[in-house]
Amino acid sequence: MKSKTPLSNFLNAMDRETRLACAEICGTKMNYLQQLAGQERPNPNLRLAFALVAESKRLSDHLNHPPLTLDDLLVGAVELDPMKPKPGRKAKPRPVAE
Repeated sequence: MKSKTPLSNFLNAMDRETRLACAEICGTKMNYLQQLAGQERPNPNLRLAFALVAESKRLSDHLNHPPLTLDDLLVGAVELDPMKPKPGRKAKPRPVAE
């Protein structure tokens, strides 16, 4: 018999409508939550995120830099000015106003 994960137990505690609403609020689909719930091995991306947050807390005073949060790891690079060239690329010509 396959053991149930905590996420699987959590999802099974809800009726269908509540599960669908939960998935929507979380920004995903129910199928994806069910896939996650069926995984018996730890999610390596999630483990890495928690490890980065813990290590950044440990080093933050030494680096004189605030520690990372999980929210920090959710976003990509800060959006660059689209008119400014990216490193190693030539600038695109600016549109001329008529």
